Formats: sequence, structure tokens, C-alpha cells
Amino acid sequence: MATDRKRSSDDDAHRERRRAAAKAWRERNADRVRQSRKDWKARNPDRSRELNRESMRRRHQRHLRVTRQKAAANERSRAWKRTHPERARETQRRWREAHPERVREHHRRYYQRHREEIAARTQRYRDANESAVKQRRADWAAANRERITEYQRSYRKDPDRYAKTLQSNREARKVQRRLVALELPPKRVHRATAAERRANQTDAHQFFTSADVRQKYLQLAKLQNEIDRIAWNRADDLRRRAVDRIAARERVGLFSGTVDDVAMALAAAVAIERHPMERLTTDDIAHVIANVRALHDRRHAAIEARDLRHAIIRYVEQRTDWLRREASLENRLREAAGKPQVRIDVLAHHIAFHALKDRLPHGHLRLSDAMKVVNAAREAHPTLFDEPTGRSRAARTDDSGIAAGAGR
Repeated sequence: MATDRKRSSDDDAHRERRRAAAKAWRERNADRVRQSRKDWKARNPDRSRELNRESMRRRHQRHLRVTRQKAAANERSRAWKRTHPERARETQRRWREAHPERVREHHRRYYQRHREEIAARTQRYRDANESAVKQRRADWAAANRERITEYQRSYRKDPDRYAKTLQSNREARKVQRRLVALELPPKRVHRATAAERRANQTDAHQFFTSADVRQKYLQLAKLQNEIDRIAWNRADDLRRRAVDRIAARERVGLFSGTVDDVAMALAAAVAIERHPMERLTTDDIAHVIANVRALHDRRHAAIEARDLRHAIIRYVEQRTDWLRREASLENRLREAAGKPQVRIDVLAHHIAFHALKDRLPHGHLRLSDAMKVVNAAREAHPTLFDEPTGRSRAARTDDSGIAAGAGR
């Protein structure tokens, strides 16, 4: 038996040497081998096709066999993972920790193969969850203040670009003050986000390609104008009816809502009764009501800003000497407290504002808007508080920090 094993080993070695020699010969004579095969196929076309079919059949069978084996292995793996979820997650975690480069390479290849699909999926998620995306960005900004500060510092290193930004901000504030002085509504232009631009493009496409959509938008505009007219012109009557409606519901233990909500709902009901809107859904009507309420808030804010500006101007003109003394005393107190002084005219108008703010309705006017009104009123008295030399008593023009504290 030892002799047989030795003979078998010698035969295997001999066959291996012959295979290596044949392979080396074919490599040295690749052109000759290629031409020989070509000639044989030309002489034996039927036999060549038959051998080719047999080869493809065996290849297909191998492919099916391997596919079935892989499918069976995958099914066993999935079954095991369903039975042992914790162990499966732990195994995957250990593998990812042990092969970070392969994980990154897999992610790169997947992204390259599905780039457009991933971008579309991400875009749909951002459009559907805009508030959540904004909140995550705000959280990131709050957690990475140092990186943001460094970015701003590097941005300001370019003096020309930084000066251009400052000039743009100054011009924007000047336009805002001018609008307030002329009793005009503020600019409502804002930078549209990518989601808003895509939504606008979709709405525009639907509007210009669908008669039904155009009719719906016409009904939306008509309903908004009608609700606006009724709610604005009949505000007192609607509020009285809303109070009665709320009292009646509370007597039977039903949810009542606020007076403003009920009054707006009554106005919408009157408008819909007069002009039926068959193409609008309840969501569309709710959107129209929200737009009308926002419009009324802006109107009330504009009226409050106008009344506040006129009241400050009259108050300052009637009490100029007293305001000058109060502003001088305020500056002395600020100096004693180690705070920078503020221009007399700035302090005087802020004192006037704090003296008037509780006498005038200002429920729709934000503090930042009220400060713009104060500045606009100050521009109506450019020289009222100037000294005989033509200059205000305090050199600083910064009025930060006095919006809530000036006046006693």
C-alpha cells in the first residue's frame, strides 16, 4: 500500500507538472492557440455550437445551484436573526467595530450606486419634516457655538466682504425705519428655503396645467377676501355672538374655545353660506382662516405702530425740557454704575415710550417692532435735543440695553 500511495503521489505531481507546462506553452503561444481554435470552429461549426450549448447549460446549472445555496443560507441566517435578535445585533456591532474600513467602503459603494435615490429620499423627508429639520439644526448650532464663532471670525477676516455685509444691514434697517415713519407695512420678503421653492414650483406647475387647480385657487382667494371683509367690518358683532356661543356651550359642558377663534369661525360660516366652495376641503378652509388671522394681526400691529409713533412725537414735543432733564439724570446714573452713556435724544424717546406703552393698546406689536417705532419717532426730531453747539450731550449713539430699562 505504501508503494501504491507513492505511485499515486508521483502521478499527481506528474499531472501537475504537465498542466503547468501546458499552461506555460499556451501563454507563450497565445496567438497560435487562438488561431487554432478559430480554425477548428470553422471546420466543425455544429460540434462547436453543441459544445458551447453544453458549456452554457453547465454554467446555468452551476449558477442555479449556487443561487439556491445562497438563498437557503440567507433564509437560515434571517431565521436565526429573528430567533436571536440581541445576539445578531451584537455580532453586527462587533463586526463593524472590527472592520471600519470595510463598513465605510460599503457605504461609499452603496451611495454611488443609489445617489439619486438617496437624494430624492432625503429631499422628501426634509419637505415633510421641515420643523424637525430646523429644530435639529438649531440644536446643532446650540451645541457647536465654538465652531460657529470660528466660522464667523474667519468670515470677518475679509474686510471687503465684512464691510459689504455691514452696509447691507445698515441699508435694511434704514428701509425699515423709513417704512415705519411713512406708516407703511414692513417688508415681508424673506429668503425662501429649498423646500419652499420646490413647493412653489409644484404649485405653479399645477396652476398652469390644471383648470381644476386654477378654479380652486380662485375660490381660495374669493373666500379669503370675503372672510377678511366680514371679520374686519363686523368684528364687534362677531365677538358678541362668540361670547354668547361660548357661554351656551359652557353651560352644557362642551369645549368652547377662545373668543377670537369662535368669531373667526362665525365669519367663515357666513362667507361659505354666501359663496359655496365645493372644491375646498376643511384643511383649505383652515389655511384660509389662518391667513386672515395673520393679515388682521399685521393690520392691528400697523395701527398700533402708527398710534404709538404719533403719541411719542406729541409726548416729546410737549415735554422736551422734562425729558432732557430725565435723560441727563439717566446718563449720570449709568456713568455711576459703570455703564456707557447714551445720546440724550435716544434716552428721551425711550423714556417717552415707557411712559406711554401702558396707555396705548400694543397687544399685536412686538418689542423689536416697538423699538423701530421709537427710532422712527426720533427721526422726526433730528435737532430737538441738540446743544447750542449742534451736538447732543452724550457722544455714544448705541442704544442697546435701554429698551427695557430706560424711564422710571
